[in-house]
Amino acid sequence: MILFLPVLIVIPLMILRKDKLLKTVERKSLLRFVFLILLLCILVYFMRYFLQAEGAECTDLLRGWLILLAVLELILLFSFLIFCFCSEKQQRGWNVAGRLWILLSSGSPKEKQAVEKLPFRRRFFSHLLPVSALVYMVFFFAVTEVYFANLNEWIFTYESILPVAILLAVLLVFALCLLLSLALRGKEGTNRLIVLESSVLAAMYLQNLLLNDGNFIIGTRPVHSWIANGINLLVWLLLLTVPQLLLKYAKDPGKIVMGGLLLSGLLLAMQLVPLPMLLLTKREGGAYRPYSEKRLSGEEQYVVSGNRNVVVFILDAYYNGFFDEYLAENEEIKEKLSDFTYYDNVSTKAFYTAFSLPYLMTAADVDFSVSLPESNTEAWQGENSERFYSAMQDLGYKTFLYTDSAEYAGGEGMNGIVSNLTEVQLEVVPRPFFLYGKMLSLSLYRYLPYFMKDPFFLYDSSDVNLCCRYRHGDQMIDAVRSDASYDIATQAALYGVDFFNYDYYGSLKQGLTVVDGENRLIWQHLWGMHNPYYSREGNSMVSDDEEQLICMEIVEGYMDQLKKMGIYDDTCIIITADHGNRAVRESDPVVLIKGFHEHGDSLKINHAPGCLQSDLLPTILDLLGEDPEQIKGGTSLLRLDENEERSREIRVFMLRQDMPSRPKCGGFGASIYNCYEEYRFTGRTKDYDEEKDLVGIYPIYDYWW
Repeated sequence: MILFLPVLIVIPLMILRKDKLLKTVERKSLLRFVFLILLLCILVYFMRYFLQAEGAECTDLLRGWLILLAVLELILLFSFLIFCFCSEKQQRGWNVAGRLWILLSSGSPKEKQAVEKLPFRRRFFSHLLPVSALVYMVFFFAVTEVYFANLNEWIFTYESILPVAILLAVLLVFALCLLLSLALRGKEGTNRLIVLESSVLAAMYLQNLLLNDGNFIIGTRPVHSWIANGINLLVWLLLLTVPQLLLKYAKDPGKIVMGGLLLSGLLLAMQLVPLPMLLLTKREGGAYRPYSEKRLSGEEQYVVSGNRNVVVFILDAYYNGFFDEYLAENEEIKEKLSDFTYYDNVSTKAFYTAFSLPYLMTAADVDFSVSLPESNTEAWQGENSERFYSAMQDLGYKTFLYTDSAEYAGGEGMNGIVSNLTEVQLEVVPRPFFLYGKMLSLSLYRYLPYFMKDPFFLYDSSDVNLCCRYRHGDQMIDAVRSDASYDIATQAALYGVDFFNYDYYGSLKQGLTVVDGENRLIWQHLWGMHNPYYSREGNSMVSDDEEQLICMEIVEGYMDQLKKMGIYDDTCIIITADHGNRAVRESDPVVLIKGFHEHGDSLKINHAPGCLQSDLLPTILDLLGEDPEQIKGGTSLLRLDENEERSREIRVFMLRQDMPSRPKCGGFGASIYNCYEEYRFTGRTKDYDEEKDLVGIYPIYDYWW
């Protein structure tokens, strides 16, 4: 903070007209140069100290700010060059070295002969209008517009960033006017700077109004060719250089300068008028609503019923290719899993948890005509879900779900079905300077030319909301990205849900707890075989073989504890995945089933052609002795003929350039996918024909990422 002392001294001195220090600085060119550099250092320090984000975000944001400061310095150097090489009052005898000395030191022994000096105060107030217009447009108005244009995206209030916006805008106006006033003292140089400031203001305004592709308010990022980048850069160069040429050759340069000032005033007025309307925007939705989330409590994650249990282990991304390898290399596993039947020909309808997990628990299909969260919610309220969970309740079963995100799994739709679904009230704790820095990045992304936009690109609104924290009781919880699997799983642990293999592995060693009373249906979703693979302690990476061994140790440990408690025979265990690996020929999820009181000498293998999303619920009902046919569109795996020729579908999500982009459902901007290819095949997925089995290509409504 000590670097701010010069500004805190200089500005009051200037306001009080006791500007002897400024006069001393002006008279001594070397001192003036040092003071100029000091002001630049203060500006860099200010940006770095207040506007950088924490952690991984710091590097990108700081890089963007340094680029912005470099641009300001380049503008300053550009103005120096114009003055040094275009001034009609230059002496012909000056060489390049002499001109560079003027450029670097802002003065020379001959400077008095080369410039018509203006008083400092006049120079300062000459820069005030264009600089104020530029700072207001970029640092205040655009930030405000971005906020209210995307009001429902934010979890923080406008008042959280308003004081920072005002403070920074005022400081920047003073700092830039002071910097520019000290940079060039002559009348001609000052005029050129004023015209340049007005030109930059106009170029930024036109970039946002006419030159951008797409709606840059909401963070879309079109991919521009080098031709488009070149044309955009050329437009900027013309907008910056033509006014300088007009100023140089005009008979009355004062008219050009006055034109620049009038343009600055006009653009400032045009953006002052809509400001009250923005501030009076009806603030329903994200800005002021009490923030609450559906969360899954992990309080009873290691509790089982003393009567009957159905336990479904959903090991993420565990496909049967992994298990087949493991089986071939470990013959003893056939004995350890001797009570199970391995269904090695079950397919999945879709990759990715959000498209698969809610649907294997509801036997519904994705509704691509609505937003994915809405479709997930509808799945739990659908006909098949109602029939299945009503049947389970009639049999005395309570349902528990343990996964990393209630939102992915079905959110509000699970109300009244999943017993451990709770609503958590959270208090949003904003970090104003970090928030403002992110909002300013969105503003700069709108106004800068194509080749300078990338450092200020934000992935979606999560990037901004990450600068907030939540207070839940005595806990402070960091916000996480909607697509950050690791962070979401880590946050789930704050509510007692162990999702990582290593967390579950460690907690399981503490033992299971038995309660009498109701039967239990337990959906236990774990990290499984999801990449990356973590060790048992979670402090290092391991191979996929080692991760699979950890998964099997978890299942075996769970079974051993059931046996010790005498409830193994009264527990049906299903080991499966939410989807297979992320390739069509590796998409078959593992499915291992042990029924009630089922025993065998060795692992049994069944080749029946099943479908995980449609057949799992009928299979569970069949294991409970209920009619599986009440679930429409599916069949119990227990009743499928291994030789049956069954047609099945699989969807591959992709991004096609010939189809329009689709939005994210967890933030603004475009999704990484916009459609899916649907394949319908018979036989095994590894034998599908990419051309022959393609049914069609269909758009999606949105996607999480």
